[in-house]
Amino acid sequence: MRCRERGSRFLEANYHRVTDTPETLDYRFMAEVTELLSAVLLRES
Repeated sequence: MRCRERGSRFLEANYHRVTDTPETLDYRFMAEVTELLSAVLLRES
């Protein structure tokens, strides 16, 4: 998966384009981000 050269390094090249389909999403990365965010929020509360 190629990321855009400008903007956020987390934006995939298909972001907001006709080719932005479920098959191009990085579900593993999204799960890792969700787990990290959950851990941070639970730690802070």
